[in-house]
Amino acid sequence: MARIFLGIWPDENTRDALAQASQSVHQISGGRIMAANRLHLTLAFLGEVDESRVGYIARQLEHLPVLAMDMLLDQYGFFGNIGWLGCANPPDALMTQARLLRTALRLNGIQFDDKPFVPHVTLVRDAKRRDLVPLPPVAIRWQSSEIVLAEADDRPGQPYRVRGRFG
Repeated sequence: MARIFLGIWPDENTRDALAQASQSVHQISGGRIMAANRLHLTLAFLGEVDESRVGYIARQLEHLPVLAMDMLLDQYGFFGNIGWLGCANPPDALMTQARLLRTALRLNGIQFDDKPFVPHVTLVRDAKRRDLVPLPPVAIRWQSSEIVLAEADDRPGQPYRVRGRFG
């Protein structure tokens, strides 16, 4: 079994800016900082998938339209003890891309976590403090026109394994 998700990978400059934001949040909140090589924006989490289905999933997404997305990550937040950075005003292209992807998954009988899509990048896990008032405003511009099919490695700091690229 493989833990699979579909997401957007940052380019080097964006990853460096996200890593700096992770450090800033971590200094205030504590917890476990996300390694820079694991920073991404998840579009759909598929969870545990049998290895034999991963290739099928990739084939079903080969013709998925992938939009050019221009995002501004400018809002910190928390889901429980998870510190994240997201978009105060998610761009239409990003929201449309998530809908297109999730529709393609449904039409092809591919199960995924169907929680409402809230675009964000996880920066810190197991945060001890959730008051980020001392943080200065942040504005990270992120442009992407690619979706990545990735396998999560549960070992801390290990990079995710790319199983497919679309776009």
